[in-house]
Amino acid sequence: MKIKENDTVRLKEINEHFEALEAIMSKLSPETLDALNAFHDESFSIPYCVKWGATGIAEILEAVKSEN
Repeated sequence: MKIKENDTVRLKEINEHFEALEAIMSKLSPETLDALNAFHDESFSIPYCVKWGATGIAEILEAVKSEN
């Protein structure tokens, strides 16, 4: 995957934000996480979006790295 260098820097920033979100989410109580999952459909809950957003950006950065 080819991405402009300045965009790669921005993608890395996005990745850092997802990592921070995951760290914050991991500090929530199990009861709160259950409530967040129950508030929306499981596929659209905040924990789901954070998890798969982090996974997606990590996969993109890995693809960019392998191209360079």
